[in-house]
Amino acid sequence: MTAAWGLTFPIIKDSVKSISPFSFVSIRFFIGSLFLWIGGKKFTSLAPAVPAKNRAEWISGVILGLVLFCGYSLQTIGLKYTSASNAGFITGLAVVMVPLIMIFSGNKIRWFTWFAIGMSTVGIALLSLGDSLSFGLGDLLILGCAFAFALHIVLVGKFSLIYDPVRMTNVQILVCAVVSGVFALLTESSELGISSFTQSTVLSLIFCGVVATALAFLVQSSFQRFSSPVKTALIFTCEPVFGAIFSVWIASEMLNFQQYFGGAMMVLAMVVGEIGPSLIKGRHSNPLSDE
Repeated sequence: MTAAWGLTFPIIKDSVKSISPFSFVSIRFFIGSLFLWIGGKKFTSLAPAVPAKNRAEWISGVILGLVLFCGYSLQTIGLKYTSASNAGFITGLAVVMVPLIMIFSGNKIRWFTWFAIGMSTVGIALLSLGDSLSFGLGDLLILGCAFAFALHIVLVGKFSLIYDPVRMTNVQILVCAVVSGVFALLTESSELGISSFTQSTVLSLIFCGVVATALAFLVQSSFQRFSSPVKTALIFTCEPVFGAIFSVWIASEMLNFQQYFGGAMMVLAMVVGEIGPSLIKGRHSNPLSDE
């Protein structure tokens, strides 16, 4: 999942040159929804079936879909104004935001997590501010996207214990597709913002829709029930790393020493904030008392 999501940063940045953001998100999620609805029965073996909860299950899917809409809309728009590598690292801040959100559920944040938040703040400054010492619009939008993704991780951790993962994934992807489509019709041209539908754009939409949306969120919904939100967030630290690798490899982006150092601090902060107590105590533990 994290490798697929990391790959989407450079290919989405290239795609939004020929298709507007809301249109891209809408078509991407419609492709993912169609793929899941057609092959939904084949995916039920990923996890044991859970009895239908009817209205409550639909409500959970709608909530997740709206959160996804916020996250991916902010990310896709933000990629028009910042580099793919910057977007990858800033999105990775969702890992640090997860404990902050979970504190409202009665969890206590230990000093290791606060230390990680401080390191991440310095890292994001080094990565994004540049010589002008200004935080660009694209970086701010991606930061909002990171918060939405952190909230999504926490909510999936809660809902996946109660509802069927396949049905829940179907609903959230369809909701995101519909809401994005409405915004595309209201804010973009009558042609859904498509100026030149190139072959690379079509391939990007298919990859993002099938692999990075339908399959990725199905995997998350199916298997996050066997982990905690904090552990899931730790695994997601790989996403910005893959994003930077693919951005340099595919989009030929160049990072200076300051940006490399800032990105390294962010990744280190994510890891230290999650596994630091385990290293100190010599036992399996968590910076949050969530398990």
